[in-house]
Amino acid sequence: TGAVVALASTTPSAASFTVGGEGGQLVTVSVGALTLANLTSGSPSDNLPVTLAATNTGSQTLSGALNTAGSLTVAVGGTVILTATTTPGAYSGSFTVTAAYQ
Repeated sequence: TGAVVALASTTPSAASFTVGGEGGQLVTVSVGALTLANLTSGSPSDNLPVTLAATNTGSQTLSGALNTAGSLTVAVGGTVILTATTTPGAYSGSFTVTAAYQ
């Protein structure tokens, strides 16, 4: 709604990460929260909350057999809701993906 303008760009997609280690081993994968901050105005009131969705979080088993290389792909995407009162500007942010052997 409001002054939303479609920009020419590539098709959006989720961020993708590969966790590597010894095959068959258990790892715990977690994804931290994300809030996008408006870098144009720099005002704390211009933050946008983002709802993240990730694949392969929690306790997971790396592919492959013991004594071979293993991996696990983790994808992280998100949803943000824009309203008529959302401040225009360039938004960016970061989140943390953590993988720990069990």
